[in-house]
Formats: sequence, C-alpha cells, structure tokens
Amino acid sequence: MDLLRAMSTFIRVVDTGSLSAAGRDLGLSQSAVSQQIAALEQHLAVRLIRRTTRQMTLTDAGADYYQRAKMIIDAVHEATETAAGHAASLSGPLRIHAPVTLTKALVAGFGIGAAQLPLISAELQTGQLVRLMTEFEYTPLDVHAVYPSRRFIPAKVRAFVDFLQVSTKDAW
Repeated sequence: MDLLRAMSTFIRVVDTGSLSAAGRDLGLSQSAVSQQIAALEQHLAVRLIRRTTRQMTLTDAGADYYQRAKMIIDAVHEATETAAGHAASLSGPLRIHAPVTLTKALVAGFGIGAAQLPLISAELQTGQLVRLMTEFEYTPLDVHAVYPSRRFIPAKVRAFVDFLQVSTKDAW
C-alpha cells in the first residue's frame, strides 16, 4: 500500500463527502477508492469512516487522522513545490471566490446595476457593459486575500497575493 496515496484518497473522500465523488476527482472507480480506504483502515488497525448505504461519517479516530493527514499531505505538496522550482514555476489549481453573479446578470441584460469598476473592467473593455453614470464613483473597496496561516505559503498563492498587491494598487 502506498501510504501517501491512501492518505490523499482519504482526505479527498472527507472533503467531497462521498467515495464516488472522490473517485471522480481522482480518476478512480468507487470500488478502488473503497479498497484504498479499507487498506488504510487495516494498516492503521482502526475504523476511520462509518459507512452506511445512505451516509458516511468520520469516527473520532477518523476526524483526528484527517486533520493530521491533511497537514502531512500539504507539507509534502509544499516540499515538492519548493524542490521543483523554488517558486520559479507555478502549477496546480488556485481556487478564487469572487462576486460574479451581479456581473453575469448585467451582461445578460437583466437591468441596470452599480458595481465597482475593477469587478467589471473586463466587460467594460469588451463592450459587454457600458458605463452610464460616469460622474458617480464608489468609495474604494478593501481587497482581502484569505489563505491558511501556515509557515510555508504555496508558491501559487504567494504569486497571486503579490499580483493582487501590484494590480490593485492604482486600480481604484
């Protein structure tokens, strides 16, 4: 059994809430995911997940193992990123949550709206939106980048935060 792979699979199962969703994310069948979890539980000699036909819940040992395994896998990813390029190359997904519903509604023609210019600048440049009240200006918004407080910040997160600092400095 590849312990790191089994830990990663276990983390994905917990994060997605199901074996099948984790399998889809990892490119594995549900039975392969189930086999990895069973092998991990056998290796640890403890049940991590209570499974029924309708739900899946973590045992106390599973909740504790999840927290510790997540830290280990994150540390492995950070070490790999560091060794692979010392922040010279960026790779992997970066999840960004930003308000897009208003912009989509305005572009779809659902009326007139007011939005901060940086949030709709691309649509203004392409002509999808037209600025009507040019004399009106919003008070600048604070932009916050929220990420886990850890000793080593992944290179892609650091690069994005640096980009935000540079690109929003004079945008308002």
